[in-house]
Amino acid sequence: MARKLADSPRLLVASPDYLKEHGTPSSPAALGHHNCITLGETRNWSLVGPDAQVREVRVSGSFSTNFGEAITEAVLGGLGIGLKSEWDVQDHLRSGRLVTVLSDYRIDPAWNIWAVRPPGRLTPARVSAFTEFMEQKFGQYDN
Repeated sequence: MARKLADSPRLLVASPDYLKEHGTPSSPAALGHHNCITLGETRNWSLVGPDAQVREVRVSGSFSTNFGEAITEAVLGGLGIGLKSEWDVQDHLRSGRLVTVLSDYRIDPAWNIWAVRPPGRLTPARVSAFTEFMEQKFGQYDN
């Protein structure tokens, strides 16, 4: 059984200091000339442009991790451009510590956040309470 809790759009983000030093990419192809912070073995990013065309971009960089928070810290530290969930970096975007890169493009595929539980007719009250709490928590980031 699965219940969608929230949309989780992903963004390309960088620190203003990184962009000042290395320039702001003007197209997906320009990402090949930047230090991209990657999650695990992911080296291909799919971006959908305003024309609805998908652009597959092979990226590389000096830092890769399986820990999302490490990507955030690396990007905040000016190491490169990272691919992050909007809700995860929204406070940094509001404060100006991070800015979006290639904001006319969306990341494909879209990711969502789901609560998943074993099938069955009865849902324990604690599971329902947790799911409702998480829906409210993620709802804070919809603004």
